[in-house]
Amino acid sequence: MAMLKEFIPVWQDVFDEASTEKKKMMLSTLIDVVYVSKEKISVEIKARLKGFLGHLI
Repeated sequence: MAMLKEFIPVWQDVFDEASTEKKKMMLSTLIDVVYVSKEKISVEIKARLKGFLGHLI
């Protein structure tokens, strides 16, 4: 498992180094919809990701 961990990229680093277009693409795979009002901003995560993350969100 430790050996496998070495080959998996840190997604924060990948995102930080990505172009604006690639960042948009990455976010579109995670975010379903964004609601903006005077009081708050709400972000809904895509359902399949919610199932994957389970109790973490």
